[in-house]
Amino acid sequence: MRNIHRAIIFSFLANFFLPQQNTVMIESIPAITHLLLCSGAILAFLFTVSYTWYLWFSNNHNKDGIFLPAMSELGLQAPEKYWYQYGFGFIGALMFVHVELFQFFIAKEISSSHVKHKTENIKRQEVAGIFQKAIISGRVCALGATLQGIFTLENTASYQSIIHWTGAILFLMGAQSFTDTTDNLYKKMGKALSFLQGRQFRKAVSCRKFVLESNTTFMGCIMFLVPILWQISKRIGGLSSQSSPGLLNIMGAVQWILIFRYSLVFALYGIDAYYSRTYSIS
Repeated sequence: MRNIHRAIIFSFLANFFLPQQNTVMIESIPAITHLLLCSGAILAFLFTVSYTWYLWFSNNHNKDGIFLPAMSELGLQAPEKYWYQYGFGFIGALMFVHVELFQFFIAKEISSSHVKHKTENIKRQEVAGIFQKAIISGRVCALGATLQGIFTLENTASYQSIIHWTGAILFLMGAQSFTDTTDNLYKKMGKALSFLQGRQFRKAVSCRKFVLESNTTFMGCIMFLVPILWQISKRIGGLSSQSSPGLLNIMGAVQWILIFRYSLVFALYGIDAYYSRTYSIS
């Protein structure tokens, strides 16, 4: 029974890698769905981490004065482990759907007749390459979130722990690459994409740039990886389990903030797909 939900989630996610043949059905999806998917993923993330933390704390799994552990530690023991798996499995599914719908409708906007007319001087092959890289990065991000959630951390450097750490790194790399390449795509397209000129869209872009162009992005990536490196070193015997609780709490807090920031920025791309379908062309 422990592995049934994993098979169900993976079979569900696999459907989104298949060719999108029923375009009529996809086009009938309401535009508001993009916003619901993204807000649902953020709410699911907040619920998952807060409830698993509550279970972790109330079951006295906090040891050595640790109050805010690295997020992976919340999936180490039952019962919070199962909520961690279901929660991030669901979040990963929403992220996959979000990326596939983003691909379908943004690609449709790019290939539309009025955009083609405005992009005669743009190398369309180059634009297509950037767009494809963005979609692959988005899938990698969603896959990473799913893997680190379903394959939870263990007390040893087991294959499951390795898959978990790999998923966490894929999430970080995918999120950063997705935002970078998509931003590059929009710069290449300029005014050719009408929805890029919308006021609400520009607000979303400003929020995303806080992460993309922040001077703390590089240091943030390092701080994200420090708890993972600490977990790896601890499990292979290269680091004593006795560490400063204050330092571990700080590392945990920074990691939580960074994960939420990247999750929020990734989710904000739902606004792009929404406005690509609702913004009026002047």
